[in-house]
Amino acid sequence: MKKLLLLTLLVFSTSAMYAQTITADANVVTALTLTGVNDLDFGSVVQNTLYTIAYNTASAGSFSITGGTASTEIAFSLDLPTELTGTGDPIGITYTAGWHTANDATASTAFTTSPTTEQVEDLNGSGALYVFIGGAITPDAAQTVGAYSATITLTAAYN
Repeated sequence: MKKLLLLTLLVFSTSAMYAQTITADANVVTALTLTGVNDLDFGSVVQNTLYTIAYNTASAGSFSITGGTASTEIAFSLDLPTELTGTGDPIGITYTAGWHTANDATASTAFTTSPTTEQVEDLNGSGALYVFIGGAITPDAAQTVGAYSATITLTAAYN
């Protein structure tokens, strides 16, 4: 019995122990600030007439993303409602969109829109990016007169 105990102790005492380490890291970045700059405003529209605002014009709706860490990749998406609602039946709306590192819709690059599409781009050297929204509506021939609207939402985060 003493031999078995001694042999058991020798086996356990000569067993190798292994260890490995990892580090815990964090990279602190500045918070993004999202601002609605211009509404996508069709103004007064006539029944049964197509109204279009291109994303790459001064009339486009726009957002700014600022305050970010310069030249850092972000992901952003638009929540685009399919209808304007108001005093009568809803009015269908379609969208076009573009982005640019300067607040210049005419130089913006188009990207695909759907009810929600994520886009990944780099902030400019000042930590900013601009998003421009265009759209098209055609009120029905018997559309009830009155105000119609929808809320477009931009979401952004570091990627």
